[in-house]
Amino acid sequence: MLLTGSGRSGTTWVVGVANFDQHYRVMIEPFHRGNVPAVQAFARRQYLRPDSDDKTFLGPATEIFTGAIRDAWVDGLNKPGIYNNRIAKDVRTMLMLGWVRAHFPGMPIVLLLRHPCAVASSRTQLGWEDIREDYLTQPDLIADHLAPFAEAIRAARSDFERHVFDWCVENYVPFRTFARGDIHLAFYENFCVDPNKELERLFTFLGRPFDDRVLASLKTPSVQAHAAGRPRPSAIFSGESLTESWRKHVAPEDVERAYSIIESFGLEKLYGRSSMPDIAGAEATFSGRAAGAVGAVRAPV
Repeated sequence: MLLTGSGRSGTTWVVGVANFDQHYRVMIEPFHRGNVPAVQAFARRQYLRPDSDDKTFLGPATEIFTGAIRDAWVDGLNKPGIYNNRIAKDVRTMLMLGWVRAHFPGMPIVLLLRHPCAVASSRTQLGWEDIREDYLTQPDLIADHLAPFAEAIRAARSDFERHVFDWCVENYVPFRTFARGDIHLAFYENFCVDPNKELERLFTFLGRPFDDRVLASLKTPSVQAHAAGRPRPSAIFSGESLTESWRKHVAPEDVERAYSIIESFGLEKLYGRSSMPDIAGAEATFSGRAAGAVGAVRAPV
């Protein structure tokens, strides 16, 4: 399976939950070009049209998804053993999910969502660079999806605003590519607030049983929560609400600006004005337009 989502959305935490019983060989960020020599030709956020057969990208991806790759970075979280199943956990695949589905059909894909303001706030606090140049310099991506938004993206005024745009781009492309039911949507906030229901949804999609050990795994913070150099403790350790803590660190005017950006991409049904997701609204957001198809998009802000 492939587990993906925007960086700082909890993918490392959720992959530990999905692998509560060591069922999978976990492959961590195999498309990280800075750490995996095989994928140096990929952009940090690579877009590929579904019909592309470019061996520059298809060769390394095949090595990854078939499990042929052996790499100390990729296998850093695995215990010694023999594994018959694999999870590739990678935040860098969101813009090429249509290509992944076209070339590796049958592989389950899980897209993890977290509130865009929470993601943008976390990235800003950690001093992450925005990734605009990765997608604004890819002509196919602009032509297929982002032409109506390019000017607004370039004009973003603050780090927080730029990270909101990044979240929108990363999620807009998959929602525009897939139809409802093509991939599984999982929600960070539901793992925090209603774990039993969210776990049942995830494991039903994977066709796997689970037991009480999975609830214990939910209480284990990911390695990212322990990361050195954090400007403030993770909410997991500080005791703050895992779903509301971002509101203490984002000014009201920035929240309003974020919502106007989200609405311009047509993604407002995912969360609306709540910190909690709307599953039905998210499912209704899928449009399943083919890459390059002309579809109605809202005027960018």
